[in-house]
Amino acid sequence: MELPQIEGIGRDNASIRDRALHSEGLARASLPYVARPPHAFYRTLIRITRLFPEITKKVPLEEVFYPDQNTYRQSSMPYLLQGREDASSVLMVSGLGVTGRSDWKAFADFLHQTTDQSVEVYSLPGHDGYWSSLVSVTANDWYDFFTARAQALAVNGKSPIACVHSTAATAAIVASVRHRREYGEPLFGGIIAVAPPFGLKKFKHSMGLKIVSKPVTEHPAWRGWHNMGAKFDLENVLKINGVNGSLCCCRYLPITALVQMDQTRNQALNSLEELIEPVLFVQGMQDRLVDPNYLKKTASRVGSDDLSLALLDKGRHSCMHGPSEEDFKQLVIRWISSRADLFL
Repeated sequence: MELPQIEGIGRDNASIRDRALHSEGLARASLPYVARPPHAFYRTLIRITRLFPEITKKVPLEEVFYPDQNTYRQSSMPYLLQGREDASSVLMVSGLGVTGRSDWKAFADFLHQTTDQSVEVYSLPGHDGYWSSLVSVTANDWYDFFTARAQALAVNGKSPIACVHSTAATAAIVASVRHRREYGEPLFGGIIAVAPPFGLKKFKHSMGLKIVSKPVTEHPAWRGWHNMGAKFDLENVLKINGVNGSLCCCRYLPITALVQMDQTRNQALNSLEELIEPVLFVQGMQDRLVDPNYLKKTASRVGSDDLSLALLDKGRHSCMHGPSEEDFKQLVIRWISSRADLFL
């Protein structure tokens, strides 16, 4: 049964939009911004543009969301399924640029029917169909979101399972470790991390993030960032994710959001030793964005005594879709069922 939207769910994205500095005419924050960046900083921007032609300084706002803005907004709404009260709930969150429903809805239906667990599907904060939200979202918005939803879903002494994809996976890891540091208790009962972007596969992607991270971090309020984004070949995105035409995604991602993704990744890498809840890493060997070999090396740093790593031969970046969909379903069901004393 699909439940109605929970009152107040949209507050995070609304507050993100209210902070935005952009040209759509929405509410603007009182944050100061640099009207013109320092000369050396400007030269850096020129070099970025020359090295990476997919970076554009003027994003056409009417072309940002695929298939269109209204469909994207609808697909970014929470999808809630109520199940057993004596079992752990499952929190599913999509990665950067993709909506929760298009990324997780099919698997959420399957898991709910199989285990009768309550499932909540969300998009990351900032993914509500407004460019302004994407531009101004921060990593802390993501961490706060995971903390709030996990605490709300913790019932009968059972913390929820985080089933998270790509950037959402690294954000969930950071949020969990931060919560344990502060309160001494787990945020999640377990984490299923799908394609966490610990190591990017293409050199130009990792190098591009290194180049832009410093100027964006040092001049976060410069207004010029708010029109600058990285353009993606839509057909290539669909192939990379292994998703059919139901995918709702962004044709452009703001430079600011990509830098937040990179910062989240670095913080997650530095937190792995403190991650002690049960963890399942899942990676597709055909992933063209994230390097599966890097995940093999990284997984050994996790502090958990209950660590599993699954590499799906046919899997792409979104290995819960496409050729590896059935393998992914059975893998997750086995992982949850074998820990019935914790989750069921």
